Amino acid sequence: MISPKDSGKTTALVIGTIQQLKRPFEEAPRAIIITSTKEKAFEIEEQIALLGKACKLRTFVAFDKGIIQYQKDEIYDGLDVLICTPKRLTELVNINGVPMTKISLIIMDDADTLITNRYHSIIYRIGDGVKKAQMIIAADKWHNKFDDLSERILKNPFLIQEEEM
Repeated sequence: MISPKDSGKTTALVIGTIQQLKRPFEEAPRAIIITSTKEKAFEIEEQIALLGKACKLRTFVAFDKGIIQYQKDEIYDGLDVLICTPKRLTELVNINGVPMTKISLIIMDDADTLITNRYHSIIYRIGDGVKKAQMIIAADKWHNKFDDLSERILKNPFLIQEEEM
């Protein structure tokens, strides 16, 4: 999904996540939302709580400089949506801190920022490790590394692009 800044991409991603997951289920996370900053991760969590109030989806934000063992324990206690920064996701995956068995949705918000900051390796690792997951990429503008990502991970990619007005 390519659309200008402040056009509602994150809100669209949150609504889509809520609609797909519908309700709390089991213990392992079913969706991972990767975003560029801790602040943006907490904004997304707040949006899920507000827009999905009736669904009662369990969310957790994992970010750099947090206590990694605490974050791992919270994830294993059970949640539906893990919202995280790419660096912390890398660290959690390296210590088996994220059960990947139930992941059905992987979302990259601010993907143009993530991909240009050399976080593409964790995206590849997650994409390669999760066989049956929908991957959604949201960005302000197209980046040439999206082509590599598309070839390596995405199956049947579909581009939604909004023109600037």
